[in-house]
Amino acid sequence: SVLEWPRMHGEKRLDTDDPEHIGWLYTVASARAKEFKIEGVTWSLTQGVVKNVIPAIASTNAIIAASC
Repeated sequence: SVLEWPRMHGEKRLDTDDPEHIGWLYTVASARAKEFKIEGVTWSLTQGVVKNVIPAIASTNAIIAASC
């Protein structure tokens, strides 16, 4: 979907803090997931992937675990 962004929006940059931009990505991702029978695509997952929240959480957990 991120690769689709420039084709659909031209020079407009993807703003990962803009709910409308995340909404567009979620809509496109959901449509593709449905097409390929993939479950579990949610707004939160889409936002987490786009903003790299998931790796940040994993890294934080690893640092905390190592310090214990």
